[in-house]
Amino acid sequence: MARKRMDRSFLTYRPGAAPAFDRNNLARPEKEEREYGVIQKLSPDGKLCQLTLNCPRTAKSNRGSAQINVSDDWLKAEHLSVPFATAIFSHIRKFGPSTQVNKVQALNRFFAFMCEQGKAHFKLSDLTTTLFNEYIFWLDTQQLTSKTKAGLISPLRVVLHYLKQNPQYTSKVPGDAYIKPNPWPGINEQIAHRPILAITDLVTIERACIKEMQTWMRKWEEGNDFIKSGRERLQAGASPTEHRLETLLAIIEDRYGGYVTNSKQFFADGDGRRRQIEFFGGIKGIAPWLYATKRSLVPFVVMMAIRTAFNPETILALRKSALRESSLLKGSAELAPRYRVVGGKKRARGDQVRTYPQDSTEIDSPISIFNNVGKLTRRLPNAEHDPDHDMLFIFQGRNYGRAHHYLNATCTFPNALSAFRKDNQLPDFSLSNIRPTISEIVNQLSNGDIKAQQAILNHWHTETTETHYVSEAARHRRRETLGNLLNRRERYIQTSGKSDDRINIPDNTGRAATPGFECTDPYDSPLASQSTGQLCTAWGECPLCPRAAVIPDNSHALAQLLHLHNAIEKARHDLPPGRWLYWSTVQKALNNWLSKFPAKSVWHGAKNIQRTHAILIE
Repeated sequence: MARKRMDRSFLTYRPGAAPAFDRNNLARPEKEEREYGVIQKLSPDGKLCQLTLNCPRTAKSNRGSAQINVSDDWLKAEHLSVPFATAIFSHIRKFGPSTQVNKVQALNRFFAFMCEQGKAHFKLSDLTTTLFNEYIFWLDTQQLTSKTKAGLISPLRVVLHYLKQNPQYTSKVPGDAYIKPNPWPGINEQIAHRPILAITDLVTIERACIKEMQTWMRKWEEGNDFIKSGRERLQAGASPTEHRLETLLAIIEDRYGGYVTNSKQFFADGDGRRRQIEFFGGIKGIAPWLYATKRSLVPFVVMMAIRTAFNPETILALRKSALRESSLLKGSAELAPRYRVVGGKKRARGDQVRTYPQDSTEIDSPISIFNNVGKLTRRLPNAEHDPDHDMLFIFQGRNYGRAHHYLNATCTFPNALSAFRKDNQLPDFSLSNIRPTISEIVNQLSNGDIKAQQAILNHWHTETTETHYVSEAARHRRRETLGNLLNRRERYIQTSGKSDDRINIPDNTGRAATPGFECTDPYDSPLASQSTGQLCTAWGECPLCPRAAVIPDNSHALAQLLHLHNAIEKARHDLPPGRWLYWSTVQKALNNWLSKFPAKSVWHGAKNIQRTHAILIE
């Protein structure tokens, strides 16, 4: 059958067939599209007086462009400035704003070295290995850490690679120029891994969060009930300034939209209003009945961090629009649809995403947290023209005039978290401890699977997970697992393949030398043929060992024991009398172990299990 070809003529440019457009939608002169790239500004005498890198924003922060002005040292090295700027621009245009600035600042240090050493007149042909070695030696004199110096060298290595590959500069740069690959060895070993919490501490924190979330939601619901009863009292003729909480809350809800301010107008509307509010603890005492406060949102923030494993900045910057419908499982009749929680992260290439079932009603679910926080903050004044009107975790600010959030300079989260820890007698922790703790739990549950950690952390590369989120305890478990596998491989060889870990026995640890048995300590066998500290290789001798054990309801283990019993019985007439005397003792001990499987269903299951490996009794 001939392949059906799609008409692509509409993709071809044809003169005179320009698409129609509305001239009223043309951009105004003051909103002209900015030019991206390296922008040079020359002085009247033709010299370079300004060099700017106009970098496009990433899709995640698509708000214009980022203009980065280089230092004056670049302008002094007139032969190198433009090629270096072109090279670094081609590299940083795909990164976020902070990374772009950091890489340009790293090159500022190189040009400072060139000017300080009197090499500002150098050309591309002078970029030799000797020059780069001098720069490395100069960095060693600057009282910088090895990690910082490595970060300063990395962009320079990128520039050199670009200049060698670009046809415009490749003939001008020495072909043998290179930068030493690892000037400061061991910097990765110096990286401090994220501190983690004990799992028991994390459970205690979760319980405190759930308890407080229930308390704050119950108080908010009681406040709504007070408002209803207060309205009934007012309709019955009660005084608006009487010292009753329900009356005061009803007045605030109906006259001021449920929000308390310390403005003069608020207190001037009713005689005795100030004394009435002070009677119930002031604005701070009344606010929790109506809306969220800086302190009351803390358990919701901490629980959201635990359930999503997002970065602290991502959690605090979550917006109400971050909860979206997910296309995953959409239209499925068997599985419930899901919501996506989408958070931004400045240093990441993409958003942080988690999905949760839409029908989740538990109070610790992120879906419930979004809904409950929306209830607690709906009375707060948050104008649509305010750039922060979509923020999720908002609360009453110090001036009581507008809503604030935790990323404001005057409204820090650590102070509120400190009060939360003190009120609940919790161990010292911060939001930055939660993400690595969740990563450590995933590491343990997945038996050290780095891909599972990468998935829960939303990392682009496994190198990031390996470098920053694999704890020393996880590395120790990894070495222990590798050593255990090597020891079992040696045991497999020494037993001529009889002690084989590839035999699939459910719920079996594989520590015992004889398949079907369990062992309490395979590195401390009491048998005379074994050495303490080495993995036991006494295949077939487990029935005689006091450290042996079996799982009585495991039909697969019983099948292995029956297989060994039958092999011993078949070897009765083939073994010398001396060897049979030993194996008959093993057979008698094995009969005692078989009696520990009393269930008939286990015996029935064991007889239906096929055994593919043969046992040769020697």
